[in-house]
Amino acid sequence: ALLRDAARGELGLHAMSLIYSTLFAIVPLLAVTFAVLQAFGYHEQIGGLLQEFLRPLGAQGQELAASIMGFVANVQGTILGTVGFVFLIYTVLSMIQKVETALNFVWHVERPRSFARRASEYVVVMLVGPAITVVAMVLLARLEASAVMANLSGAAGVEPGGTRLAPYLLVIGLFAFVYVYMPNTRVRLGPAFVGALSAGLLWGAVGALFARVVVYSAQTAAIYAGFAVVLLFLVWLYLSWLILLL
Repeated sequence: ALLRDAARGELGLHAMSLIYSTLFAIVPLLAVTFAVLQAFGYHEQIGGLLQEFLRPLGAQGQELAASIMGFVANVQGTILGTVGFVFLIYTVLSMIQKVETALNFVWHVERPRSFARRASEYVVVMLVGPAITVVAMVLLARLEASAVMANLSGAAGVEPGGTRLAPYLLVIGLFAFVYVYMPNTRVRLGPAFVGALSAGLLWGAVGALFARVVVYSAQTAAIYAGFAVVLLFLVWLYLSWLILLL
């Protein structure tokens, strides 16, 4: 069934649609997240989270992350006005709606959420979701750097600090949240966790493979020059959304 759905092409089309939405919404979404997390003192962690996602792009990914965070800083330092603020919120909510539509397709759910439920539940995703994500990233990073984990790594014959499990655990947790919360149907925790674990492991494996491809894609950089990082970013976005849908 998985191969059949992948071969039909609809999942690829939904992934492409989500790329388009992501390009528009990534800066507003990070700006809203930055504003929310300022109250908790974790707003500086957003850059690290973005760099972790773009790690497969190598050094170019770090530059792209810095550029995106520069755009976010411009949004934070600019008086948007009523029209600009409404457009910013609309862009973020529109992306969340696209994610729900894609996951409803995966779960064969024909009826989306009502307008009243969207107004409340999308706000929860927009405000609470990023806060939980960043706090979880901080806690996982502290756990990974703790003396207990260092002792366990030493007992297993692994260099301290070399495990880097936190990003993968965070991705698995994010996928599980999306699978349980976003489709307009009841999703059991067991299957959601199995799907999230499979998607997280696949995302990590594809990321490692993609990083090697980027290293050996000197010809792409020579042809497209500075535009190569944009193309690599689009391909990585596509693969990430496709893995989540699969």
